[in-house]
Amino acid sequence: MDPNRYQSALIALNDILKNWSTGSQEVVDLFLMKLVETQWRRGCVYKLLMDSGKNDKQISEEANNYIDDVVTSVTGFCSLDSIMRFPDEPTESDSILKYVRGNSWRTK
Repeated sequence: MDPNRYQSALIALNDILKNWSTGSQEVVDLFLMKLVETQWRRGCVYKLLMDSGKNDKQISEEANNYIDDVVTSVTGFCSLDSIMRFPDEPTESDSILKYVRGNSWRTK
């Protein structure tokens, strides 16, 4: 991942989180979908979410809670239907569960 591209995405995500309001969940979802569409992999999205302003006092508890929910969908510790999907990953139920919950994506 290009460090400048990553830093720009982190700044953009933190801006969304700092200005949290009604509808911000959808804004985060669209933002992340755009990243996935531009070939961001599960590990990069996970790192971005973990690096987002968790300790920033300007970010509301509601925003942090939503990011925690998104992290859960990235790591796969949720229902099968809630697992965030990425291109070039398994699509069959058993395969995606094994891939995501088994942390195989962390080595790519």
